[in-house]
Amino acid sequence: MAISWVEVNRTALRSVSIAERGDEAPAGTTDAVVAAAQYILSGSNSASLNHRIDSELARRESDAYTFIPAGSSDGILVYVVISTTTDASTGLSVSSFVFAGLVGPPYNFSSSARALRHFRGHGSVLPAGSGVSSTRYFWGIRSVDVCI
Repeated sequence: MAISWVEVNRTALRSVSIAERGDEAPAGTTDAVVAAAQYILSGSNSASLNHRIDSELARRESDAYTFIPAGSSDGILVYVVISTTTDASTGLSVSSFVFAGLVGPPYNFSSSARALRHFRGHGSVLPAGSGVSSTRYFWGIRSVDVCI
């Protein structure tokens, strides 16, 4: 058995970030090369960040087993805090993993919406500061073993 993780509101987060970008066409060859380099570095950074988050979620599986009863359809919410810094001279932004935590107590909830309401209703427990820029949420449930 394993824990299946699904990101909560991933589509909504993507549509907001794309709408806020406001990209303009490059003015010349140099601008086009810089834009291409930024695009490649951004993709590489995203892949690295996602790999780090996946590793943390895998590490959190044993915690999830502790809090989700066997045979239950309940789940667990994990929040991931991300720091994004932008180099003033190049304009390149780098996002990195800061922290991941379980929402609770009691840690297991019947839905991700209920877990998010609990999380937001009990005040933010997120680290604060200039380095904290965003939070991603992941809903984990016990996978069902299928016997054939």
